[in-house]
Amino acid sequence: MLKFRTPDKVYFKKGCLPVALNELKYELKKSRALIVTDSNLYRNGYVDILTNLLNEIGVSYSVFSDSCALILTSNPPENGYSAIDEIEGCYVSDSAKPNLFTVQAGAGIARKQEPDILIAFGGGSVIDATKVIKLLYENPDANIPAIAEGETAFPPKKGKAYFIAIPTTSGKGSEVSPFAEIAEVDKTYQLASYELLPDMAIIDADVMATMPPELTAKSGISALYNAVYANISSLSTDYTEGLAERA
Repeated sequence: MLKFRTPDKVYFKKGCLPVALNELKYELKKSRALIVTDSNLYRNGYVDILTNLLNEIGVSYSVFSDSCALILTSNPPENGYSAIDEIEGCYVSDSAKPNLFTVQAGAGIARKQEPDILIAFGGGSVIDATKVIKLLYENPDANIPAIAEGETAFPPKKGKAYFIAIPTTSGKGSEVSPFAEIAEVDKTYQLASYELLPDMAIIDADVMATMPPELTAKSGISALYNAVYANISSLSTDYTEGLAERA
């Protein structure tokens, strides 16, 4: 029997990001975030829309990018940001997908920082990376290749960090899906489990509106492709076909 699940909470409205983040502080009582993002998004200031809101509600944060540097931390408040860590030998593969070294490095940073929130801010690759970073943060001995090949059972969620996915592009809907891909030079590991599903997805048009027009156009085509693929898939159902057609 096929199951269809989405994150426990999905915010889907222009301008919903501040409302969703307020819930973190005042309802869920969370206080320390690790943001995982694309280095280009960070360098060009796109992450500011998120970090400014976290500053306003008093949630401390660090930022980890695909360059494998822990770029900044929000404490101490007097001087704002300070670079606190870098990881030697980290690389970004030629593939758009994250690689094992990157997610292992991110999990190592998470274990050092001990966040109670993990925030993926970016496209599908960033969200995929954060899914696996959370898995390794909560299960340091997890063997990703063995899990992908079905040789080892998928470890359960342990609730060390509340997982939020904030997409900056349209595409395959990784923010509401239980899938992730990790790419190596000669192999791609595909993971599928509801243990990977984010706890909250925040789809805010105001976030996407800050992206470059060319990126927005490309991701729109990607969203169309994935909607068509979902509609004609042999695993589609009446329910998923309706969602794909509306997309």
